[in-house]
Amino acid sequence: MSHKHRSSQVHHTTNVSVDLKCPHCPFMASLQLEILQIWLLCLLLQVCRHHAAAVAQGCGNTSHFICPYHNWTYDDKGRLVKATRLKGIQDFKSRDYGLHPLVLDTLGDMVFIHAQGGRPPSTVESSAESKQAKLPKVLEFLGSGGQRLRDLGMCDRHLVHITRREYLLNCNWKVFCDNYLDGGYHVPYAHKDLASGLDLSGYRNELHDKLSIQISPVRRPTDDDTETPDSNEQRQQQPDQQGDTASSSSGVQLDRLAGGRVQHAGYAFVYPNLMINRYGPWMDTNVVVPLTGSSTDRCKVIFDYWLEADALQQAAASIEPGIAHSSSSSSSRNGKSLRGVVDLAMRSEFVSSSLASSHQVQEEDIALCQAVQLGLQEPSYGVGRYAPGPEAPMYHFHTMYYEAMLRALEAER
Repeated sequence: MSHKHRSSQVHHTTNVSVDLKCPHCPFMASLQLEILQIWLLCLLLQVCRHHAAAVAQGCGNTSHFICPYHNWTYDDKGRLVKATRLKGIQDFKSRDYGLHPLVLDTLGDMVFIHAQGGRPPSTVESSAESKQAKLPKVLEFLGSGGQRLRDLGMCDRHLVHITRREYLLNCNWKVFCDNYLDGGYHVPYAHKDLASGLDLSGYRNELHDKLSIQISPVRRPTDDDTETPDSNEQRQQQPDQQGDTASSSSGVQLDRLAGGRVQHAGYAFVYPNLMINRYGPWMDTNVVVPLTGSSTDRCKVIFDYWLEADALQQAAASIEPGIAHSSSSSSSRNGKSLRGVVDLAMRSEFVSSSLASSHQVQEEDIALCQAVQLGLQEPSYGVGRYAPGPEAPMYHFHTMYYEAMLRALEAER
């Protein structure tokens, strides 16, 4: 499958993340993705229907998937085209043994997967299309929160994937989520550089059915620097809505927090493990993944960084003035490929300093999370108390997690 596609991140609603950054049609873990040039997506479980071996590893292009175990072969639509030594077997029909399809939907450049709770699709409903009509779209599933993601510029299609960073933490994945969800409580004390760019007096929280959102105005050169962070509980005004249709001048201001299409910093947490951060011309998505092994108190956080296309162009032009971007995948005489523009932008002072500032925040958060993990292991700690204003998103997360655990226990009875 040699189809082009956009860089993006797939998020499974039960803590599975699939990398779609490969320039080919990728497959990773137990998932395989095909993206056609008309942006039609087809997702298949890459588990052989005979003996459960993986039919593909890594990434690349192919028109067929061949199981290495017994040579069962599937086409690029997941249909079984060869099953060795089963000719003449009673009641065996190859059409019943294709790779299992999964239902998906998109929101901006993000792809969401419905994996049937880990169960295989019904034998009666064997096609993803038939199930697609019976499942809610992502916006419907997220309810009012989904529309707010659009309003806050988190589904903006003017974004280009820049790079990925991964962090390993010696803490439980929920500790990382708690740190994210304290409503900016720790920001003025633990992230002084970040706090200097935010107007924390206007920091506010929104709680929705499946997600929570934290919003802060950003400081600009004309802002009053005398406002204090402790007055954030009284201010309730709505931020400007900056959805997909937000305009931007060709000479975008290259400022990490104050430039770009959005006029605020927005931080969204989609239960249980996806975070979307939109600020200035930047967006980054974070997926926290529990690590298996002898301890549950380790996790990995995957950061993907996105930049508005006009800011990307301007950053690249600071390295190579007069650069023109070509939509072609290869360089041309008068323009560069998108990858070439990204590579130039990565060398710019704006992009390198922005990523360095983000890294500083992550290092500060890692120190906090790992310190909390050590404290939680102290038997005398017991339990803490919620700060009812700022920590509402954290309580919201705990409530959803508690209800999920109750449902799981009930299902086992």
